[in-house]
Amino acid sequence: VERAVADGTMPDAGVVIASGGNAAIGAAWAARRRGLTCTVVVPETAPEAKVKALGELGATVHKVGDRYALAAAAAADIARSSGALELHAYDLPDIVSGAGTIALEIEDDASGPITYCVAVGGGGLVSGIVAAARPEDQVVAVEPTGAATLHTSLDAGRPIDIEVNSIAGDSLGATRIGAIAWETLHESSVNSVVVDDDSIRQARAFLWREFRILVELGTAAAMVPVLNGTVTPPSDGELCVVLCGANTHPTDL
Repeated sequence: VERAVADGTMPDAGVVIASGGNAAIGAAWAARRRGLTCTVVVPETAPEAKVKALGELGATVHKVGDRYALAAAAAADIARSSGALELHAYDLPDIVSGAGTIALEIEDDASGPITYCVAVGGGGLVSGIVAAARPEDQVVAVEPTGAATLHTSLDAGRPIDIEVNSIAGDSLGATRIGAIAWETLHESSVNSVVVDDDSIRQARAFLWREFRILVELGTAAAMVPVLNGTVTPPSDGELCVVLCGANTHPTDL
């Protein structure tokens, strides 16, 4: 949004974005800051907490379909008909670059190698962190078994469309890994891990019980490999679990 405003390419129709909710909240915040119109398309399964937040930020919200891919197609139609700037939740260079700044900030404070645990939906966050990580760092990409778009694609050696069936599908529900993520990750040293829905529920409860951190189910997925022992802190370095979304409600616990 800021780039389009700065270079004079922002259309009068504002912006449109398809999202499970989180990326759209960022877009709506940026649009409101600039006095722009923001249209958001979410799946019908989007949590009410996210839809409410979007409305409070002034976005016009449309619910379309039962999965992200259908919402994305509807957003593309709106962009074509209205002239609005189409944003993408995870497959834009600026989005990926922004995610990479997380790793740069962590590296500034690190005393040794870092092992990152990162939840994966369309792959924007994890590809940014992989791009910014140092050679001595390790990145663990975590997906639900019912939404393992990266893991399935890595096994096949090419991007594969999947069916999403997970409690974390509202935020990790991409049916196909993003193009930027695939180019960044398929020949990288990223460690792809899948976790089941029960372990995600338990990780979310753990984060609330032990730290009073309230996160989405998709966010909690990143914690699972630490809790089950799949990932341990490096003996000479540090462990960083990236908690990437808290647009939820405590009654969901």
